[in-house]
Amino acid sequence: MVSVGRRWPMKSVSSSSRVCVVKKTGIPLPIPFLNREDTAVVKDGVPFESLLDALPEFLVFYDEDLKVIWANCAAASDSGLGFAEMVGRSFFEVTCKVEKPCEACPVLKGLSSESAEVIENNMFVGRLFYTRSYPVFQNGEKISGRLFVAQDISGLKSRYGVTEILNLISELFHSHSELPAICEVLIRNIVGRFGYPYGVITLCGVTSDEVSVLGEVDFSGKFPPKAKRLLADRCFFRKVMQDGGIIKVNGLSKIDEYGDYILKDSGAETALAVPLKVEEKIIGAIVLVDFIERKEPRPMLDGLQAVATRLALEIHRKQTQERLREERNFTTAILNNAGLLVMVMDGLGRIVRFNKACERLTGYSQKAVVGKNAWEVGITTDGNDFFKKVFPFTKKKVLPAVFENHLIAKSGEKRLISWSNSIMGDPKEAKMHVVSIGMDITDKRAAEEESELRRRQLVEADKMVSLGVLSSEVAHEINNPNNFIMLNAPILRKAWEDISFILNKYSDECGDFLVSNVPYSEMSKEVPNLFDGIQEGSDRIRQIIKNMKSYARRDGSDMSRQVDMNVVVQAALRLLSTQIQKSAGSILTTFSEQLPPIKGSFQRMEQVIVNLVQNSCQSISGREGGISLKTSFDSVQNLVVVRIADEGVGIRPEHMAHISDPFFTTKSDVGGTGLGLSVCAAIVKEHNGSLDFDSAAGKGTRAYLSLPVVR
Repeated sequence: MVSVGRRWPMKSVSSSSRVCVVKKTGIPLPIPFLNREDTAVVKDGVPFESLLDALPEFLVFYDEDLKVIWANCAAASDSGLGFAEMVGRSFFEVTCKVEKPCEACPVLKGLSSESAEVIENNMFVGRLFYTRSYPVFQNGEKISGRLFVAQDISGLKSRYGVTEILNLISELFHSHSELPAICEVLIRNIVGRFGYPYGVITLCGVTSDEVSVLGEVDFSGKFPPKAKRLLADRCFFRKVMQDGGIIKVNGLSKIDEYGDYILKDSGAETALAVPLKVEEKIIGAIVLVDFIERKEPRPMLDGLQAVATRLALEIHRKQTQERLREERNFTTAILNNAGLLVMVMDGLGRIVRFNKACERLTGYSQKAVVGKNAWEVGITTDGNDFFKKVFPFTKKKVLPAVFENHLIAKSGEKRLISWSNSIMGDPKEAKMHVVSIGMDITDKRAAEEESELRRRQLVEADKMVSLGVLSSEVAHEINNPNNFIMLNAPILRKAWEDISFILNKYSDECGDFLVSNVPYSEMSKEVPNLFDGIQEGSDRIRQIIKNMKSYARRDGSDMSRQVDMNVVVQAALRLLSTQIQKSAGSILTTFSEQLPPIKGSFQRMEQVIVNLVQNSCQSISGREGGISLKTSFDSVQNLVVVRIADEGVGIRPEHMAHISDPFFTTKSDVGGTGLGLSVCAAIVKEHNGSLDFDSAAGKGTRAYLSLPVVR
């Protein structure tokens, strides 16, 4: 009796049957050692040889010289030889098809062993086997030969490996890792699970001629590192694109078609390329390479295709997300760097986007305002009713393309904003949005108003210039008839003196009579006074015209003349005598007797004094108060100082810094142009002097004109 693996107490079998017994799943099974021509042993009506031939495991019985004695149908079929061709040949030649056995081969280890030898996960020509080698005993004695059992577990292992890789894909693509890092991890696991020494994941490049390498692993160390971009014509990716399915190439070195392929140059013999396909579009490939020819079972190829399909979908989704994120980041960067205000609201008026310009202007962060209504965060003041009428927005409501309103910042500052509005989406749908592009026009509007004010002031100033020219002409025209008055008045006085004797005699003889409805007795006393008034008025007219001509006379640009400021002040006061009398009644003057001269222009200095005195007259108009004017000499600083003080309304603190600005005036309602003090400041600066003011609202103003004396 012969048993395999253990000594089993069993009934003896006739030696003529040449049968041994193998313990298989607890059931004794006779194994014939003869060739196929012998009759199969049947025990209790069961054909045991047929049973063993039906098993999917490979069963091979060999002697101590490693010559095959018997094999079942599965082993014979896998070897590609018939049973008769296997018997008597080397075990390694017919089963492994190699001359030398692998390291730790269970066949070699079992030759002298009295126990079973097991190797799990034994890779052989690309397939995974669970192999065992059993000793054979007969009647308690070990006999020559050994039984080899091999179970192909490639499909089972592939299913487990595919499941693990699919789980890994889900885990990696739901992490925050970048796509190249994910592919590096995946190809390492794919290569390890399917027993290849080299693998790479490639994608379509920027152009059709390029292939991008996302992940690469080389356990053999025989392949040079790949560049991140390869030519498609030298990769299996192009072959995959052409065929549209899995590409499996054995004996790569013997095929001329792949002569210039990169992998062939590195000594590859087996190449397996699995397409990464999304909706029938190939976006890349998984390429596995080995240095030996391999036979992959169908389950393994199906498993790789399942992995490739899932990987392609995840890569496509990842790329889409990254593209959307890049577009979103690009759009956000544009919005945040735009100088305009960009605010997006949903159909209910709630803010969903608030760019950096809005944040800077309002002082509110996007995080603080998102979800709130525009009118709740100070976006509008006078526009509150408008926003509340527009939202919630419906297709029946009309959104104005442009409108203006005020914005109250977090700091309380009020700004004027011009908004341009557009609708994004269909008002019928819930996802519609209103996009408002705003421009801060506060400064622009203020500049426009100031420009308009200056335009009006220039018009008034032009009118004043025209009036000055007209006044000069009128003065000339007035001077001519005034000369007639001045010439005729003395003649009329002399004529009155001559006829008054006759009129007096007539009055004495005939009594009093009327002259222009006035008794002659009274008229004779008033007529001399009337002649004096005519003469005095004519002289006054002449003096006024003289002063006007003197003030308006141009003295060129000669600034080298010596000017007595006492004389300048007196001339200005004579010109303004009427205005002073109407405003203050009189002006208190104090002139320094020893005032040194300055160097400059008499007329320009007179213009400065006229403007300063006019301002004082306007300041005290309608108030009780006076004006004082004093000239003095500051010997320490060698300056002539003219001080003009009034008890008028004074200057408000916020206006003090602007009183010398062109066109700045607080008296536009009474014809002020804002040019007087600006011109005065320019004239004083031209004379190397200074013009300073000391004032307080309601307490009058003091102006100090300081000019350097002639050295």
